[in-house]
Amino acid sequence: MWRDQTCVAPHGVFVGAFLLFSGAFRWSSTVSAFRTVH
Repeated sequence: MWRDQTCVAPHGVFVGAFLLFSGAFRWSSTVSAFRTVH
């Protein structure tokens, strides 16, 4: 179980960082599109 935790933890951090980066990129794209339309 210890080995599974050490393997899953970094993977979870990577996924969390990827989702955070994707959300920020999508938010900036939405804001830029909103400014272009208005």
